[in-house]
Amino acid sequence: MLRSVATAFAVSAAFLLGNVFALEIQVSPAVLVVKAKAACDCITIHTGVPYDTTAPESVTVNGANIAIVGTFADNRGDLVIKCSRSEVSDKLESTEERPSQATFVVTVTFADGSSDSGSQTIPVKW
Repeated sequence: MLRSVATAFAVSAAFLLGNVFALEIQVSPAVLVVKAKAACDCITIHTGVPYDTTAPESVTVNGANIAIVGTFADNRGDLVIKCSRSEVSDKLESTEERPSQATFVVTVTFADGSSDSGSQTIPVKW
């Protein structure tokens, strides 16, 4: 199901050394409620990129503007990124205007040195 849902959010396809990867991301939660107390202080970003093809220490979210709490492979072997929900909420609250959406841009550097980016915009509720 992740692949079918993520396909709807596909941003670009990269042709990397003969391999075709669509850098698809799916941000969870699908709606960020800034003031809500969440059971988990995390934003999870799923990718369709095989974890073992990446250099996890070089993965960035919004150009390293959002700290990555951790990366790991999901049960399909794809890269998953965890970020701090409270950090993202704090950054949104520090803006002069209350944005109605937040865009997450993930840049992945692959083990071979090449890289690609994908993004998803989610609604923000205050």
